[in-house]
Amino acid sequence: MRTMRFKKRIVPNRFFCKKGVFRITEINSKYVINEYVIEVDNDRVSKVIINAKHPNSDPRTNEFCLPKSLKGRKLNKLTLLLIESMLSSFHLDDCYFSPLEELKWVRVS
Repeated sequence: MRTMRFKKRIVPNRFFCKKGVFRITEINSKYVINEYVIEVDNDRVSKVIINAKHPNSDPRTNEFCLPKSLKGRKLNKLTLLLIESMLSSFHLDDCYFSPLEELKWVRVS
């Protein structure tokens, strides 16, 4: 198992729920990711750990919930882009908590 650390600022900018797609216009700084770690096993994604709050990460461990289609995928530029896209989004139909009281947003669709 190998750990890869990425220092990159990711500001979540959208959320999805059954009611539609929303663009985040203001967000509390505790949701801004400044660094994340990808654990890889045989060059395949095993887990992602973030250093910020996110409704789709375990509040105790900060392990981000990866979909089955991404877990075990070979780590490359495309996989990295997919992970960063997921980190910049909140999926509120399947989450640990709702951050809505700490956000301002507008409906996109």
